[in-house]
Amino acid sequence: NGPTVNGLWRGCAHLAAGLLDELGKKEAHLRRMEAAGSASTGHKRFISAEGCYSHVAAHTAGLRIKVATKQFVGMGRESGQIYALRGTVWRCERQLQAAELASLAAASAPECSTRLAGVHTPRGEPERLRVSGSGCGGWMPAEHRMCAPQLKGDPSRDLILENGAFAAQRSEASPTTVALGGLCREGAFFHMQEWKKRWASDGAASVDAHARPHEGIRIAETGIHALPQWTALRPSDAAREEPARGETKRKRGGKQ
Repeated sequence: NGPTVNGLWRGCAHLAAGLLDELGKKEAHLRRMEAAGSASTGHKRFISAEGCYSHVAAHTAGLRIKVATKQFVGMGRESGQIYALRGTVWRCERQLQAAELASLAAASAPECSTRLAGVHTPRGEPERLRVSGSGCGGWMPAEHRMCAPQLKGDPSRDLILENGAFAAQRSEASPTTVALGGLCREGAFFHMQEWKKRWASDGAASVDAHARPHEGIRIAETGIHALPQWTALRPSDAAREEPARGETKRKRGGKQ
């Protein structure tokens, strides 16, 4: 990033010139809560850097921003099942069977790939959008909210922002982001969101002790789950091991 982007955070007073003042207010607030006996349950004077930073970025001349739908969110049953395989995140409509998991692993991109190919192809012309300070982002001050309710639930449209003007651009996802006939779709990352709050009530019961992220895991409303043992063996590893097994058989045959 250039200096302009790297310095955007300075436009938020509580992160820059007013940082020490804000830290002092947080400490004073905490002391009042401790005196009232509510230090562990009361409001922590949280100020979202996310809201201020986004607002500053959106209203900085010369910046062009694109927001594409590549995040999966754990909200409820409608969020489906999340699979992490070979460094790839998938959202599937239901829990997969063993054979389907094998196909999903084969469709997953190689781990740690530096090839950042585009997966959204623009279609049609951008359409201007109006945004408001209500209808989203309840955790941040209203003056920092930029809500576009007309885009809610429509992952086929990207948000384009240039010089403070908002527009929606319809796009088409690459076939490489779809697997199992549309049953699963690839995303960039997964946000636990509401699910993690439910897991907190039963602690470790929501996390399978046998779950190994590097071998593949399933994340659902019920918690984090291990996948069958075969997922630890990648297709490329299986191809390398197959000749070795065949060679062993030939040696045994030779001994006979």
